[in-house]
Amino acid sequence: MTHIAVRRWALGVASVSFSLLTALVLVVSAAYSDGLMAEKQTAGTEVYLEHSGVSFPYAISCTALVVEHISSYDGPFYEDGSGREVFNTAAILVRNTGSSMIPYAHIILRTQNTSYIFDGYLLAPGASVLIPEKYALPYIPPREVISCFGWATVMQQTQTYSITIEQTGMGELRVTNLSGSQLTNLTLYHKNYLPENDLYIGGAAFVSRIDRIDAGESIVLSPNHYAAGYSKIIYYE
Repeated sequence: MTHIAVRRWALGVASVSFSLLTALVLVVSAAYSDGLMAEKQTAGTEVYLEHSGVSFPYAISCTALVVEHISSYDGPFYEDGSGREVFNTAAILVRNTGSSMIPYAHIILRTQNTSYIFDGYLLAPGASVLIPEKYALPYIPPREVISCFGWATVMQQTQTYSITIEQTGMGELRVTNLSGSQLTNLTLYHKNYLPENDLYIGGAAFVSRIDRIDAGESIVLSPNHYAAGYSKIIYYE
């Protein structure tokens, strides 16, 4: 990832909501070798590919989840809903290799001294998402990880709705009910997104709700933390 791509994302989101703050520096560093130790200097963060107990990418047993690698994250922190600024926070790049949405994933990395917890919600099939550590614990080099495990829930069959969702402005969406009946308690979920890297950011998802939308009606929303091109609707119910 280049610094240009990161700045472009941060500026796009900041233009919609001051609550996103005005800076997001996301360091996603990946390097691969054939069993040999390697080091790469990226944006001031060292990433080592020598592991004492776990080698990345690492597949979580009995799930479709693969932990690609460990990164550091600087920027707005929404895992606890606060949006506070964090620096050098541990984060993992996780990919859903399956063909269906994963409603919730819980992954734990352990070092000799600490457990790092990562919660991911609504992980789309085939998608990669950067998940900061639940309590904003500081970055750890991959070589310190001695175990990695977790679990995921399975998407239950849900009712489908005949609606369309269109972007009408930098921070606006128009939702149209194409069905022949009124819909109530419609909930939309979105995540921030880096199109240059095809990467979702954050384990948590932002929520927008429509109490009622009549048949054929269109409603314009201004979701919190939504920026056209840098956010995506990932699910609605």
